[in-house]
Amino acid sequence: MSPVLRSGDAVMIRCCTADAVKPGDVITVADPAGLCTHRLIMITHEGGKRLLWTKGDACAHWDDPIDSEALLGKGVAMLRGGRHLSLEKGWRALNFVMLGVSMVLGGLLWVKWTLRV
Repeated sequence: MSPVLRSGDAVMIRCCTADAVKPGDVITVADPAGLCTHRLIMITHEGGKRLLWTKGDACAHWDDPIDSEALLGKGVAMLRGGRHLSLEKGWRALNFVMLGVSMVLGGLLWVKWTLRV
């Protein structure tokens, strides 16, 4: 989740349902591999289920879609070096910008890895 979240940061999660999250939000889900905190890219509906599509900001690819039932909550704050930083107040616009940055970075990394440039 770099550059917003760094190694050693702690994320405070508020329990919520999929109705309370929007693309750009940092969310935590329980997936088969354990807990995953990534940015929500989009929500789709398939076969009566709501699917959450997530991606780490510095990752080249989206994560596999996960059922909204696996949503544990939304990131509301982070702790870095003893400082408490809100992920809500004033962060809505930044989260949206980071969503775009994440998509561009992912595309560039995909091209680099695919073409080996």
